[in-house]
Amino acid sequence: MKKTLIILLLVLSLGCIGGCGKKDSDTSADDDTVEEVSMYGSFSGDTYSNDYTGITFTLPSGWYALNSSQISELLKSGSATISEDMDIDEDDLNAQISESDYYDFYVSNASGSAKFCLDIVDLTKSNSADLSEQEYLEQMASVLESLTSVTVKCEDPQDSSLHGEALKAMNVSFLDTSGAVVGVETIFAIKKETYMFVYMASATDNTGVEEVQSILKQIG
Repeated sequence: MKKTLIILLLVLSLGCIGGCGKKDSDTSADDDTVEEVSMYGSFSGDTYSNDYTGITFTLPSGWYALNSSQISELLKSGSATISEDMDIDEDDLNAQISESDYYDFYVSNASGSAKFCLDIVDLTKSNSADLSEQEYLEQMASVLESLTSVTVKCEDPQDSSLHGEALKAMNVSFLDTSGAVVGVETIFAIKKETYMFVYMASATDNTGVEEVQSILKQIG
């Protein structure tokens, strides 16, 4: 079951490197979901804030927050790749993602070359309540590097921090057939109660890297 959890989050990781839809002003989550868990944040204009985590940031010029429909389309790209590569039924995979994961925010620059998101995973629903941040990143690296449809290199997880909280972070590189880097991603994992908070910051060019770093500097 732990491997299933990693595969679900891997879908999001691949989606971060893929394209995204056009801007849509509807960035709110479903009302019934928000009422169920108080750890979710929200946007006021271009500023995201989350009372539970204490994290606040304002989107750089040209950035926007994807709505639920746009996120679903992005995830379909990742799930299609995973289901084909690992011989997993795509409908079953999407159903499991819907059951255990909630995407608190997913923001992108206008070109789609940089993205930043937070996936809150209910570990009890994925039968992975004992999974640590280190184990999560190590297992994710194992699955990423085993793919045949894309070449991925993962560094060892390291101690890091986000908004003053200790967590684990892992740098990931996506390579083309010649071995050149075509995308980079940093995955931050922090466990809170029975939930794993997974932040993913990705970029496919130098401008995107700088823009993502500007958001991370706001968070601290």
